[in-house]
Amino acid sequence: MSISHQDFYRLLPIALKNVDYKISNDDQINVLFANGKIEVIPGIEHKRKIGSLELPVLYVVFTFIDLSPEDVSLFLANFSRTYQRGGG
Repeated sequence: MSISHQDFYRLLPIALKNVDYKISNDDQINVLFANGKIEVIPGIEHKRKIGSLELPVLYVVFTFIDLSPEDVSLFLANFSRTYQRGGG
């Protein structure tokens, strides 16, 4: 994701507004969704340099437990919409 660690956590309550979630001490986010569980683990923020432009890059790992492919798609569509920038 092209986002800073700070902005990721700032937008998280909006992205997860209709679900129960908890953030553990090691920054793992545990989400209860559609009778299953999702573990979200944001990594270390890096910088991507393109010419003189520097963009934040945050790798995020999602683990889906006991969810159907349809539930995974629904969650990711809603989650991604919160973090979408621009028109694309």
